[in-house]
Amino acid sequence: MRAHRHAPKHNFTRVVFLDVDGVLNSAAEHAAGSDYIPVGSGGLWLERNLLLRLRDLLHVGQAHVVVSSSWRREQAAIEALKIACAQVGIALWRFIGQTCEIRVGRTAASRRVAEIQAYLRCSAQLGVQQWVALDDMDLASQCPQHLRKNMIRTDPHHGLQPEQVQAALQVFGLSENRWESPPQGKGIILDIDGTLIDTASHSPLQPAYSQEALAIYGRPHLQTFLDFCFENFAGVALWSTSDEEWCKLVVDKVLGPERSWCFQWCQQHCSEHLRDKEGEEIPVCKKLRKVWKSSTRRACGFHRKGCVIIEAQLRRLQRGFRGR
Repeated sequence: MRAHRHAPKHNFTRVVFLDVDGVLNSAAEHAAGSDYIPVGSGGLWLERNLLLRLRDLLHVGQAHVVVSSSWRREQAAIEALKIACAQVGIALWRFIGQTCEIRVGRTAASRRVAEIQAYLRCSAQLGVQQWVALDDMDLASQCPQHLRKNMIRTDPHHGLQPEQVQAALQVFGLSENRWESPPQGKGIILDIDGTLIDTASHSPLQPAYSQEALAIYGRPHLQTFLDFCFENFAGVALWSTSDEEWCKLVVDKVLGPERSWCFQWCQQHCSEHLRDKEGEEIPVCKKLRKVWKSSTRRACGFHRKGCVIIEAQLRRLQRGFRGR
């Protein structure tokens, strides 16, 4: 058992033993389009809607992941899985380990059950109190009666479905309604300079990125904060008054290009201030009504009633937003 170095130091009371094939992907003949996320170079893929259901299960259940899939045999496959999960807001610290491989057993399902039971015995110090196994194999037929409810079987032709998420939440002792009828999601818009990062020419601290005489520093606990945003908001976006080249550099080198940003806006999306009649100043005014014009963005939580904005200088915000 290997615990992930980003995992918080506390007991992992709820755990999901995760199979991948048949759970996070399905037997689709053609894996093309934005709903499919290619992983690695071996023609493997994951499906975004199935990953989102896993995210909901982990978030509502406050659960962590132990990989039980055959993907655990290849470190590159595990890393690709984590990157794909990060794109939909599943934080890396959710992954706390993987099962060992047991070769003794007549069937693949019986070996999988033995591997899960061995993990639970050897990892008692983690404090696991409730657990489920998501798998497209019939694990329930290979385990004692009292454990069968923990084995949630998926259909390999469809992958993880709402009814399996509900069944897992029931094992965790949570109401189905907590997942079936979530409140309308909110989006969050983050400023970059002075909010997520700082720059300096000289500092005793180790920068996140340096270029000639300029160093970029992420604010304390930056990645933990971003993980929180992606897990708790329907959409996460960036809007900076800096130019496009600078914003791209910060995202690529510091914030994380693999994250599923709803939009990344820079100075070209800003407007001149009303006082600048001649258009001589650099556009730094953020007209918020631009954000909720799009139905696609509104569906991601960017609307007048539910959008959260973190901005270094509130005077840059203009119209379409009540309060601060």
